[in-house]
Amino acid sequence: MNFTLLFPVIFFIAIVIVIAVLSIKGRGAKDFDERQAMVRGRAANFGYLTTLVLLMPALLFFGGEHTEVAYIFASLAFFGGLAVNAVYNIWNGGFFQLHQKTSGYTVLCFFIAVLNFLTTGMRLAEGESIWEIVTDRGGTNFFLGVLFFVIGVTILARRWADRREEE
Repeated sequence: MNFTLLFPVIFFIAIVIVIAVLSIKGRGAKDFDERQAMVRGRAANFGYLTTLVLLMPALLFFGGEHTEVAYIFASLAFFGGLAVNAVYNIWNGGFFQLHQKTSGYTVLCFFIAVLNFLTTGMRLAEGESIWEIVTDRGGTNFFLGVLFFVIGVTILARRWADRREEE
């Protein structure tokens, strides 16, 4: 059985179920303040600028003989912009509502990261090299795994910092 085709379908169904459960639990009045709105705006600006800066090398290599390098920079631009936005938001307290429990999001981020790293691992087991995985369209799994791992670690670090401030 080819797990490369079956795994994304199972992954998609699992993500839809988790998002549905989290959205049902998250209904109600949103408790954000003006400071959080400002943090979100700055995070969006930093994410956008990161995307633009990382797209510049992709444009230089696009259409030449180094299209694999262009793909890597394009992926880095996309996922790098998302990472900067999410990490800045989470670290500066603009992502979650006031007094919101974050353990479900942490578990979700690590779950998504593990599934994407498993997909990368299956491709390695099938004999592909890291270079082939990262430069191929399926390399998105690797970058997505890194992105969600970084977001999960940031949530844990923020929770740890909040607990230290309370003590």
